[in-house]
Amino acid sequence: MNKFLRTNLAITLIAIPLLSTTLLTLGAGIANANSIITSTPSANAVLNTTPNIVTLQLQTALNQTGSTLSVLDPSGNEVDDRSVTINGTTIAVGMQQLTATGNYTVNYALFSDIDQPLIGSYQFTFNSPGNISSSNSNTNTSSSNNSNSNSSNNSSNNSSNSTQSNSTSNTKTNSSQSTNLNNSLSSGNTFIYILMGSALFVLILLLWYTYFLIKKARR
Repeated sequence: MNKFLRTNLAITLIAIPLLSTTLLTLGAGIANANSIITSTPSANAVLNTTPNIVTLQLQTALNQTGSTLSVLDPSGNEVDDRSVTINGTTIAVGMQQLTATGNYTVNYALFSDIDQPLIGSYQFTFNSPGNISSSNSNTNTSSSNNSNSNSSNNSSNNSSNSTQSNSTSNTKTNSSQSTNLNNSLSSGNTFIYILMGSALFVLILLLWYTYFLIKKARR
């Protein structure tokens, strides 16, 4: 075997295990990719009572330090009690009493030892019981006053239509945010699959080239 063949064969034999290790690492990264399994309240949920806690359950265990979880009201004020607790794959935070009707945002930054940070947010809707009671009281009062009945009903219908329109708009926005987050995660996995496919293709070429060099050296 001449020097040229020996050199090429040595380089090829070194490259093959390196590529194999790369493939295994990428595969393990996909298998261990962290993601949220369940959340309480769930995304786009509609609540009439204040939840005691907000919890997220993930696929892999979280670090005891570094991860954060917070809840903001429609005005952007923090309404959790900042008592974040982590237990294995679950992170939770206690809640203050909710008073304002609207969309509440759950923000999270989650860290584990075997995956990239998982950072994002989702929303749920809270309807204040006070607003519901007030609406019912106004409806009863308007019913007893015949002279103002039509005007009150029209006002109530307009308000209801406006609320339904806002709710539909918020639902579409939340769905869009959820879709964008899922698309982002999907794009990341697609990129890894492309890298794995490219590495596998190069590995096959190297194996064929090794076979070619060995066969040529034997002639």
